[in-house]
Amino acid sequence: MTKRAGRLLELDAELKWPHNIWMGVSVENQKVEHRIELLRRTNARVKFLSLEPLLGPLPNLNLDNIDWVIVGGESGHNPRPMEPDWVVDIQEQ
Repeated sequence: MTKRAGRLLELDAELKWPHNIWMGVSVENQKVEHRIELLRRTNARVKFLSLEPLLGPLPNLNLDNIDWVIVGGESGHNPRPMEPDWVVDIQEQ
């Protein structure tokens, strides 16, 4: 998993993508939603999103060719809040 989806795409042609390797990107809010398209353009056989820590709503996600989505909040002493409605919306998508 990476937040550096642009770098991932640069290296994609050099990587071998066997069936047991999953590749994912972290998307915590709409500001970085573009990472999903970069992941989609790779040759990874299994693609997933880690929507954690979820810091804002992600309405209208394009989940075409995305195999798995993980959603979670932030932990620690002063975690930023995650709204339950954000999670429900993702689940419904």
